[in-house]
Amino acid sequence: MVEAGHKPRRAPTEREILDAALGLLDTGGRPAASIRRIAAAVGVAPTTVYTFFPDRTAVECALIERLLGAVRIGGGGSWREAVEAIALDLRQRLVAHPGVVPLLLSGPLDGPHAQRIADCLLELLGASGLDPRSAARASYALMVFVLGAIALETFDAPRAMIGRAGPDRYLWGLRRMLDGVEAEAKLH
Repeated sequence: MVEAGHKPRRAPTEREILDAALGLLDTGGRPAASIRRIAAAVGVAPTTVYTFFPDRTAVECALIERLLGAVRIGGGGSWREAVEAIALDLRQRLVAHPGVVPLLLSGPLDGPHAQRIADCLLELLGASGLDPRSAARASYALMVFVLGAIALETFDAPRAMIGRAGPDRYLWGLRRMLDGVEAEAKLH
């Protein structure tokens, strides 16, 4: 029963719950994004969050997929330019939300958007001239570099300093990796 003068609260959306979780992750890291705190940030009881997600792990997986789903792939240009564009877009999104970085590093990236990026990288690396096995190895090495470099940039850095150095060091390392891919492709 609703008290006189009070409107019933509308049910939150999945997007609102994920927005709240992302905000908590960004400001307080993984410990801050408990189901209770997410619910409080949205202004609902924890059981309401459970109607959307069975547990905190599901919230975290949904955040990862939402972030990866926003990464732009398939731009024009050479295979190198396309790989750089993906890597730069991913860096930009993760630097903006450093609380998601530990989530990416804590488990397999096996959701549909992660798979979309992996498939695109394999296709682009195949276009470089690598055979399928070498393209798979190069894709793995690139993702290790990309996620590792982003983790080093965001971990233990004061929030005000994250991303301030710009992508120059990141691009330098990425381009050396791509130089290696080109050299390997010439051997095939």
